[in-house]
Amino acid sequence: MLFHFASVLSSLFLTFAIYLLIKFVIRNKSLQLSALFVATVGGGFGWILSYASDITGPAFTLLKAFEFPHIAVSFGTLILSFLYAFKFFNKGKHKDLLLSSVFAVINFIIHPPFFILIVIVGGLISFLKFLKNKEWHFFKYPILTVFIFSLLYLLIFKDFHHNPGFAGLVGQNSRGMGISSILAGFGILLPFLALSIHPIINNLNKNYFYVLLLFVVEILLFFSPINFTFYFLYGLFVWVAILAFIFVENLKTTKRIKLLIVLSLILITPISRVYTFLNLLKVQTNNPFYYLQKDEKKALDFLKTVPEKSSILTLHYMGNQIPAHTYNRVYFGHHLTTPDGFKKEQSAREFYIIMRPERQKQFLIANNIDYVYYGQEEAGLRLSKELETADPFDYFNVAYSNNKAIIYDVREF
Repeated sequence: MLFHFASVLSSLFLTFAIYLLIKFVIRNKSLQLSALFVATVGGGFGWILSYASDITGPAFTLLKAFEFPHIAVSFGTLILSFLYAFKFFNKGKHKDLLLSSVFAVINFIIHPPFFILIVIVGGLISFLKFLKNKEWHFFKYPILTVFIFSLLYLLIFKDFHHNPGFAGLVGQNSRGMGISSILAGFGILLPFLALSIHPIINNLNKNYFYVLLLFVVEILLFFSPINFTFYFLYGLFVWVAILAFIFVENLKTTKRIKLLIVLSLILITPISRVYTFLNLLKVQTNNPFYYLQKDEKKALDFLKTVPEKSSILTLHYMGNQIPAHTYNRVYFGHHLTTPDGFKKEQSAREFYIIMRPERQKQFLIANNIDYVYYGQEEAGLRLSKELETADPFDYFNVAYSNNKAIIYDVREF
């Protein structure tokens, strides 16, 4: 219940942040609300092209941000950091510089890789300001950003950086998502994006140019060879939605034509989101990606009764379920968030299929394991090696069992 409440609050925060950015660049009230609608609930051609990024990459639209509170807060603070930075570049007020820095700190703590996006965009704008007006003081922004991140690195990130167990966190990339997937993800907004570039470049309105520069830098980072390109998927659809409505606002045509364009965008872009939710409604209850089996749920209910913070050995699937449903720890859970995740997964697999009882005992003692979970994934692993699958560790004390799971108490083994 608390998680869902946090999701609602963080989603409202993100929506408000997007609205403030839209209000900064679009003057017309009706277009502001229309742009907000498309940016928050819109999508591309995922409903007809299965490879489109609005379906294959949940972070591309706001689907993932509205589900996970930390992503919504991270993206919201990123937007507000840019918003106040843009205001600082317009008027040079130190209050805006301070607010931008505060939101940047929050963003860096949650997702440090966004430092690269912020410092590059800020550095480019500062450089362009200098070329045009010979104004040095705008370089305060990128310099302050580097200083803040360096301080956070020394105080927080350094320990993670030198711990090989957390190397996987910065190894997240989207190499399988090519340019065709991204373009299909923009959907009907793509031609408006293309049409908006020329008038924005030729228009002296700085606010328009800021959003275009932000989009260009982020998409270049996304396709760059660095390891954590996955993070630069966030916001791409939002920036394009805003650019599309900037074009509509400045389009020199009749109000009727503008109204038809806006209505088309409002009616077509949400189809992808509707398609996604209709597919979720069709998911079968025996699909383990979405639903626990009844016997698995019973096993988790039992684990709620064991001493809190007990350490449990299992493989990937239940390794992610146990911390979510109980107050216990697991030896191995997610590859990217478990220290030395891939090494620990290999050790866990060896426990279930290779280790002899004496070696198992040494392993359990060395890693302070209290319980061993043996379920469908573990049985499937043994079956693939043509090993016994029915109660394979009968020398352990069985604490709980049902048709799908056995939980061994190994504290006294």
